[in-house]
Amino acid sequence: MKYVYCLAKDIEAGHNSSAAAVFPPGLSGAEVHYVSFMRISALMSDVDSGQLVDNVQNALAHQEVVDAGLKFSKSIIPCRFGTLFPDDKKILMLLKEQHARLDALLTKLEGKIEVSIQAAFNLAATVAPEASKVEESEDPLPKGVNYLLKKKEQFDIIKQLKEEADRFTQELNQVTSPLWSNVKVQKRSTSEALLLSLCYLVGHQELPAFKRAYQGFKSGKPNLKLLYTGPWLPYSFADIDLSTGKE
Repeated sequence: MKYVYCLAKDIEAGHNSSAAAVFPPGLSGAEVHYVSFMRISALMSDVDSGQLVDNVQNALAHQEVVDAGLKFSKSIIPCRFGTLFPDDKKILMLLKEQHARLDALLTKLEGKIEVSIQAAFNLAATVAPEASKVEESEDPLPKGVNYLLKKKEQFDIIKQLKEEADRFTQELNQVTSPLWSNVKVQKRSTSEALLLSLCYLVGHQELPAFKRAYQGFKSGKPNLKLLYTGPWLPYSFADIDLSTGKE
């Protein structure tokens, strides 16, 4: 089987065009090579699918090859761990059939990195003092009615937090615009908070200005817990199913 680490554009025409593309060992120390079609290459190595284990050692080997791919190319599409093809022929078929889509995505990612900003909106802080009146009532309501009221109360709180998260997102987008070219938003509610995750696609040159804009924005939100991480390779914006070519 062929294990694919990433797709790369213009191997050896990127950051270090004077050096030959020499890649670190892949999974299980296998030699990494690539096949190409019209300037797009797939970096791969041979692997026994029965021994493919998602552990720290393999994850690090995967990432080292991806990092090397970016060193020797203009832009890359990092693949998910465990991306397998039966042989080189199938990979070349993918590169040919999906060339236009892959080329457009690689062009969009050229010179870009990803940064993530996460915020937690506390549920407890949103509960109004009236929220416990049902339990404090001298005339207890039937269990079924009480259950429905509590569910509605929880729904209303989550709705309120989502609206707050939307306002936060709009404000941050405006503060950091036009320093990013794309943003992906994810919301997830837990028993204690609504978690908001914003991933921004930022150019290398715009990153310092983006960080300054974020720091200024953060200083105006002293009561909100924020987490800034990155820069990372743009995984959130390079998520493509290689079996279909669909993003």
